[in-house]
Amino acid sequence: MPSFRAGSTRIDPMGRIWVGRHTRAGEPSLFDIFDAEGRSIGQVTLDTNSAIVGFGSNGALYTTRTDDAGLQWLKRYRVS
Repeated sequence: MPSFRAGSTRIDPMGRIWVGRHTRAGEPSLFDIFDAEGRSIGQVTLDTNSAIVGFGSNGALYTTRTDDAGLQWLKRYRVS
């Protein structure tokens, strides 16, 4: 099994690549971040059952989290 999840790769407005890693069920989501040259520049851990849904041009990261009732919650983070 590859170390990244299929369909989890995202590119933000700054040209950084966010790659979702496989984690165990019930564990937080984990993303490795690479610059345009392919160098690792960081790692981000999101809440359990969360997924990246997009980026804003103003430095925002948007995620959704699905709760136990199946409801989805939208959350915005500032990234730099």
